Amino acid sequence: MRSNSRRRAFTLIEVLIAMVVFMLLVGGIFTVVAVSTTSAREITTTRLQGARMDSFQTLLRSIFVNLPPDARIDLRVRDAKGGPAVELLIFPAPDFMDFSTGGSGAGLSLAALPDGRGAYTLSMANFRTREGEDREREIAEAAWIPLLPDVRSVRWRFGMPGQPVLQETWDGNSGRPAFVVLDVILSDGASSEFTFGVPVLARAGAQTPRN
Repeated sequence: MRSNSRRRAFTLIEVLIAMVVFMLLVGGIFTVVAVSTTSAREITTTRLQGARMDSFQTLLRSIFVNLPPDARIDLRVRDAKGGPAVELLIFPAPDFMDFSTGGSGAGLSLAALPDGRGAYTLSMANFRTREGEDREREIAEAAWIPLLPDVRSVRWRFGMPGQPVLQETWDGNSGRPAFVVLDVILSDGASSEFTFGVPVLARAGAQTPRN
């Protein structure tokens, strides 16, 4: 016996509706994946930036805490490749910061160097000569080590005991500050303020009191 039932086929409209629904589902999946990837990337970037800032702060704190007794600090703005560079010179630097001269008694430059993209990279380099044209040549030709990239602005300030106003200029003739403050603003607008204590030098002939 022959069956009289006929199978009902999909119409063109039903096929189009199914394709639209499928495309919407696929688009939604891609959107969720893209949002998740972007969020994970932002979280990773934030964590890396925080770790970089912590390491930078630890390094500078070690430098200032271990300054030699005769260390001289000079703050200046010099012409560098790409524009002006805010530079802090320390001479002599702590021995553990002599990483390129092959001996002790080297100086250390902490400079905000233009990166050619409208921002700066906080970098450091060694030099051997205390002052003069030889020092400038050594600094210009130094092998710079980048510490903190994507910096919008850098501001150094210096404090003395009993003086509420911080000084924004400093040179070796000013003596030894009690603490140093560094304000950094990154390209993304994030800002940080670091304060570093500087050991007080004992006066000549001073004796430790006995109990």
